[in-house]
Amino acid sequence: MKIDLRSKNSELIPYRIWDFPIRFIHWALVLFIALSWWSAESGFHKIHVLSGYIVLTLALIRLYWGFYGSASARFGNFVRGPQATWSYARQIFSRPGIISSGHNPMGALSVLAMLGLLLTQPLLGLFAKDIDGLHSGPLSHLVSFKVGRVIAQLHYLLFELLIIFIVIHFLAVIFYVFYKRHGIILAMISGYKKLPPGSHKEALFVPLWRAVIALGVAIILMLSLHFIAAELK
Repeated sequence: MKIDLRSKNSELIPYRIWDFPIRFIHWALVLFIALSWWSAESGFHKIHVLSGYIVLTLALIRLYWGFYGSASARFGNFVRGPQATWSYARQIFSRPGIISSGHNPMGALSVLAMLGLLLTQPLLGLFAKDIDGLHSGPLSHLVSFKVGRVIAQLHYLLFELLIIFIVIHFLAVIFYVFYKRHGIILAMISGYKKLPPGSHKEALFVPLWRAVIALGVAIILMLSLHFIAAELK
């Protein structure tokens, strides 16, 4: 939902927008993407593999939550077509301008792109082969050395692309917080976003047990993958 704050003179009030699973996944990804980068740069291969499993688990849960989670998390509620995205982009520099209760149309593209990278990147890492074979992925023995090296290069290049998206995301957050005066950081911490009174309908929030089940299934999948990889060596 979009609200044009230029036509609203009343005081903003907090509305609950983001549920706990979305906020947890967001900040956990911040932590474990940083850990993945640090462990790769520092040569801590076991930590890198573990953080990769965790990133993949979080990305899978976010994918599931995009279809069966709360209203603000569902892709169908914030992913818009080219016309709506272009219309939003044309007023991007107006202040405070149009505010979306959840993800705005341009932010939606970022969500999809980063989620795609966060799903693909760890999967490539499973099959990547190190040049000396010492720090290869858990399933790298299933592919040839040549294929494993190509996958390793893709794994590296996609991480560089992910870093670019993260930098763009960070700059966009700074722009929205300090230029447009939208409290998006506090909203992703508390779950509440300040909007004009009556501008936001009561959001659908699904029970937390759905996220717990999704987490359990994802952990079982990752553990199964880990043990299968160990058995196949």
